[in-house]
Amino acid sequence: MPIDYQVGEDGRFVHMAAGEHLGPDELLDCVRRLYADPAARPGFLLLVDLSRTARVGVTHETLEQIVPVIRSDPERRRGGKTAIVAATNASFELSRFYEQLAGAENVDVIVFNSVDVAKIWLGVA
Repeated sequence: MPIDYQVGEDGRFVHMAAGEHLGPDELLDCVRRLYADPAARPGFLLLVDLSRTARVGVTHETLEQIVPVIRSDPERRRGGKTAIVAATNASFELSRFYEQLAGAENVDVIVFNSVDVAKIWLGVA
């Protein structure tokens, strides 16, 4: 499993999880599918779990390509939160970069090193 997501029954919580290796094309495809998925209600809570990801092939440029997806439907994320769980220094650094990018788009993103703490912040623990 490179990366995929599951939408909770009520459409409010989305759990995105990456496997051992995360590549740029897989990430962009997954984000585009999520934003097009009607099962994810506007303002959804997103947990991006990179805790099993040892190799990250994603770059700053890859993350910058996510911004137009957010801009294409700003109502989709209004009121939502994104918690990213990063296990390695590389994934943490990239996640912090995305936190800044998304913040400029009024998307609430925080990077964590624990899934449990991230779920508490999202209010889904």
